[in-house]
Amino acid sequence: MTETVAGTGGIEADVDVARANVLQVDGSDAGTRGLRLDGLSAVLGRHRWLLFALVPGVLVPLIVSLITGGLSIPHNDGWAYSRIAEHFARTGHISLLGWNRSALIGQFIVLGPLAASITIQQTYVLALGLIGLVCVYDLLRPSLGERNAGITALMVALWPGFGLLDTSFMTDVPAMTAMFLCMALGRRALERDSLVLFALASAAGFWGTTIRAQALAAPVALLAYAAFTQRRRTRVRLLAVAAIGVVFVLGFAVFNSWFEGLPGGDLPPYKLVPSLLDTGMESSLQTYFTVALPAAPAVFWVAKPHLWRRPAQITALVTAVLAILCLHDFGRRLFPGNYLAQDGAYAPASIGGGMNVLIPNGEYFVLVVIALVSGSLLAGLIVHKAARADRLVAAFTLAFTAGTIGTFLLSEFMYDRYLIEILPGLLAVALLPEPARSEERAAARFAMPAWAGLAARWTQRGTALVAGAVVAVLGLALLTSALVSDRARWNEAVSLQSKGVPAMRIDAGLEWLGMHAPNGVTNRNAPADTRPMSFFTNTPACYVVSESSKAWVYPWTEVKRTDYERYLIGGTAHLYVWATHAEGCDS
Repeated sequence: MTETVAGTGGIEADVDVARANVLQVDGSDAGTRGLRLDGLSAVLGRHRWLLFALVPGVLVPLIVSLITGGLSIPHNDGWAYSRIAEHFARTGHISLLGWNRSALIGQFIVLGPLAASITIQQTYVLALGLIGLVCVYDLLRPSLGERNAGITALMVALWPGFGLLDTSFMTDVPAMTAMFLCMALGRRALERDSLVLFALASAAGFWGTTIRAQALAAPVALLAYAAFTQRRRTRVRLLAVAAIGVVFVLGFAVFNSWFEGLPGGDLPPYKLVPSLLDTGMESSLQTYFTVALPAAPAVFWVAKPHLWRRPAQITALVTAVLAILCLHDFGRRLFPGNYLAQDGAYAPASIGGGMNVLIPNGEYFVLVVIALVSGSLLAGLIVHKAARADRLVAAFTLAFTAGTIGTFLLSEFMYDRYLIEILPGLLAVALLPEPARSEERAAARFAMPAWAGLAARWTQRGTALVAGAVVAVLGLALLTSALVSDRARWNEAVSLQSKGVPAMRIDAGLEWLGMHAPNGVTNRNAPADTRPMSFFTNTPACYVVSESSKAWVYPWTEVKRTDYERYLIGGTAHLYVWATHAEGCDS
């Protein structure tokens, strides 16, 4: 395995060069301005692939959120995080609500009094999303170069649901950003032999663990890599690493002891699943092929099995057999769901939300096939190029994956959004340049006319572009449909409340009930058929706001039907208001 070369520099190095060029020139103000613009243009041109990643990862979600008003209302589990942050901003105290399995504290404490605004909370997460993508790019740039590092950041930005996560006060994007900030700073610290940067990297890692325990993978990987990697300059190693490691462990232990003692917490069950082998295999396969879906455009672009040695080809074939078995055993359950689901992102958060199909069976099957084919090729690519993998990134990816699957074995929920951090590590191997002599070996084994090679190359690129378009459209559909639906339900609930209906007699979904429940969650194990209302109260709703046109077995009456554009600019959907005629209701 090869090491990255020290002193490769980063984005700021390009800015410094451009600034130096400007300072060296004497002349008119116009000439200076022109040179300054030329320098800026050169920097932007060099990092254009990063800019491409920021469009679907930051710009598009921001625009959709502004149009729908999504930045001003909570989404999914974010209701609890927003309420906890608001309470802290106003009182300086932390009051948990029974719905915060993540540590969360580090996410909002840096906002201080600004956390009183949901809009500021969610704009802050969007800014962290931007920083996270930059950190992914900066971490991988020494080994992959600007283009492939930018493509990796682009694939992360296209992750189905990423745009929803970085425009809500969920913990996923802040935790991801903390991890890759830790890794990017850590790499620079080791390259420059800087104790200050290494301490900052460790601090970023610790900050991540105060948001979500998964983030522990980054500082653990960094500390282990720093301790066991041979280097000429060893100041960062040995005593320094040991001292920082001890401080980190003590801080982590103290924080978790304090956090677990807070009232109203929602601690994981920490209970082994009944069948470790079955659950381990299933969760591992689901994890791998879920990550393979957003990786597909990049994988299809670079995979050339005819250049691979025999072990890589056999690995791809074995993975393809596993893929066929997964298709048979999992079918449409291949993806664990929560955001990437046929009924849309976090649909079960509202009554009847899971009854509407966002992705028809045929289109969903195409997604499954893309993921399985991508996963098969990705396995071959990893074996083909693993010898030159970046060891720091590999250590983090292995630690994160093992820790994540370990939590699933401890009866924790398995959601697709928990897997985002695995993607950069896999692409960090897949997008490495082809090993030397691969082309020569292939030419010796497979002689084909020039036109056939050209046709094969364009077919491969076309397949990659189609896969990219599919993943991008999927992410956009999930983003727009969820934000539009959330806003529509919220507006109907506000309208009912303005007519005198108490907020807690309106079931407009998890976010509405959570934001208005005086005591937060009172029954974490509420019956499935009465959720989400029964999470918070035993008093029945007078009105239900739902996307379902069915009143099920209940004697409800349709009060109102509102039509709206499901994808913001098209696709008609309906929102219903049902009167339940429950005891104590005027309806």
